Amino acid sequence: MGYRVTGFTSAEAALSEFLVRPDEFDAVVSDVSMPRMSGLELARKVLAVRPGVPVVLTSGYVRAEDEAAARGAGVLGFAFKGTFVEEIVEAIVRVLDGSHRGDEGHAPSLYAEPT
Repeated sequence: MGYRVTGFTSAEAALSEFLVRPDEFDAVVSDVSMPRMSGLELARKVLAVRPGVPVVLTSGYVRAEDEAAARGAGVLGFAFKGTFVEEIVEAIVRVLDGSHRGDEGHAPSLYAEPT
């Protein structure tokens, strides 16, 4: 799809790499549920270093309170596990180009739901 992806098998490794070169990442995509550090915790730490970096979380199930906590932390959207890669990429593209913003400049929910 034309993106250069840097993948990690742990949140700790992803955070360590992000801390070394935070300006080299255009967006962060992470699973919500991971061992030792949740995706929400990772998002908070990433956003503390570089506020405004687009963060999209993936999950098989998103509770309203999870979405509220993520939104409060600065996460711009969720992509449900089981979605097509193209749908996740669409969500990321909307975040990167700013088309995720509503009329008032606030970010509405971005969902890439399974089809």
